[in-house]
Amino acid sequence: MPSVPFPNISSADFEAHLAELAALGLTGVDRALAARQLHPGQKPEHVVNYNMCANLISYAPIFAELCLHPAVYSIVQRLLGTAAVLSTIAALEPNPGATHANGGEIQ
Repeated sequence: MPSVPFPNISSADFEAHLAELAALGLTGVDRALAARQLHPGQKPEHVVNYNMCANLISYAPIFAELCLHPAVYSIVQRLLGTAAVLSTIAALEPNPGATHANGGEIQ
């Protein structure tokens, strides 16, 4: 079952994000930022299934703001401890029609 982003504005939301991480290995925090910008940093011939952008923080400050937003950072601190340090983040965006090796659609 795909994860559906939801806010992290209450203790119940926070616990639900932690539970989703434990169950699915991921969680999506909705409304952490009003806008998102992605700058795919690779040549099209180098990717088949994904657009990938590494070190997003170097492209725009909005990515650091996203990671340090209290709704997101509170989850990071719970998982990694209060001394967690943001060093880099990357993004993978599936290309339309991309499939896994087993033939399943990448979402």
